[in-house]
Amino acid sequence: MRRIGPWALALVLLCAPVAAAQQVRVAGAARGAAADSLRAILARNDYLLLRRDTVLGDSVHLTGDLVVDRATVRLSGRVDGSVAVVEGMFFLRPGARVGGSIVSTPGSLFLPSARATFGDSLTVPLSVRASIERTDSGEVVRLTPPPGPRAITPGGLFGLGLPTYDRVDGVTPRLSVRFQPFGARESHLNAEAWVGYHSARGTLAGGGRITLPIGGDYRASIEFARATLTNEEWIRGDLVNSLAALFFRSDARDYRESDYVSATFERLPSALRVGHAFVAPRLTLLASRDHSLDARDPWTVFHGGEDWRPNPWIADGDLVSATLGARLGWRGTLARFAGDAALEWAPGTLSDFSFAQLAAHADWQMAVIRGQFLTVRGHLLQPIGPDGAPPQRWSFVGGPGTLPTLDYDGRRGDHLVFVESTYAFPIPWVTVPLLGPPTIALRDAVGSAWVTDGPTPRWEQSAGVGAQFRALEAFLYIDPADPGAKPAFVVAVALPR
Repeated sequence: MRRIGPWALALVLLCAPVAAAQQVRVAGAARGAAADSLRAILARNDYLLLRRDTVLGDSVHLTGDLVVDRATVRLSGRVDGSVAVVEGMFFLRPGARVGGSIVSTPGSLFLPSARATFGDSLTVPLSVRASIERTDSGEVVRLTPPPGPRAITPGGLFGLGLPTYDRVDGVTPRLSVRFQPFGARESHLNAEAWVGYHSARGTLAGGGRITLPIGGDYRASIEFARATLTNEEWIRGDLVNSLAALFFRSDARDYRESDYVSATFERLPSALRVGHAFVAPRLTLLASRDHSLDARDPWTVFHGGEDWRPNPWIADGDLVSATLGARLGWRGTLARFAGDAALEWAPGTLSDFSFAQLAAHADWQMAVIRGQFLTVRGHLLQPIGPDGAPPQRWSFVGGPGTLPTLDYDGRRGDHLVFVESTYAFPIPWVTVPLLGPPTIALRDAVGSAWVTDGPTPRWEQSAGVGAQFRALEAFLYIDPADPGAKPAFVVAVALPR
């Protein structure tokens, strides 16, 4: 491994025209975002080609692109353009910056640091066969697409999706199949059907979705199902909540059963590059018949003799609504934002309920100094007009995932405000066996929830300090407004939502 300093880099750049005579280009019929980006990088012919194991230190600044050809390269400095990794290994160290996208071919390895910044990360699919051919003028990366798909293919792994686990349904395995009667082109109609089994209730669930792209980034879809639904995806993702429920009897969601059909017209969100933003609007028409569900008693690994908390009842009935919403995203050099906002309106003339409610969620992450970073997430429910939303549109704060010093479901209603901020600073010189280097974090969460026409309760707060690892975090929380309150210690799986 050799390190390139400022003078050595200058020498490499002076030699770049000689290396350019032995160019790398792409051939083959494979298309897609990764393959097209790789073609664009090489077609610009403004790249530094590295074919030896190299370390690009903090002082390195490349104004063009970088191509790694069957070598191992570690970057701590800055690349203004994009990076292509062709059957090589590329490591982004803390503080490294890549202004454009990072594209890798099958057989390559890209490992970014959480404290590095870069644009899109694109990988040529494993289904595309990649080979390198030498010619007199250089090398050709040939990308051969896989054979055309069958009209019917299983979804997930042999048709089996990742099962979920909760206090209402127990374990729910899911089988799915995908239909592509006219081929796999993005402009063609496709459909998916699925069926699941709720072990705790001994009942079946199932549904389907028909999708028709209608040009550009727009598509229309129709979905119908009998399924268990929740409003608390914003608290925990499916995998984290299932693991917490299975091992620790900790379920941070409430549930209802719904028979529904919906039609959606939407614009798909675009991949974010540094300095870019997107707004992806959507319109959804929904008709549903909702039912209350009881909590069951599914088995857990550790439970301490505690019972599952009850699952609150909803207002059973028919609901017809229209929802106007949008997904939003922005990415800067040191910060990124992702959000979603939706306004749902249900006229009482068409259903058992009459209401309008705004639901919004936002996540903000920003690098500060020396690898430290700040993250903020927020969630909002706000009825519009005099009528409150029915219980199937309520949510709650309290318990792990929101306010750990407050009991689960401590505040619940159709009004909800929650804001959580975390300031984290890594400790790279310490390594914990099996867990890796820790990140020390300070966290403050504040929020409340209440019902329309009901009293507005006081705002609750949880302040905590803890350690974060690759896939685990542990925090000790207190309520600053109530010194006599019992502290809460929370150990949680930390995985992307």
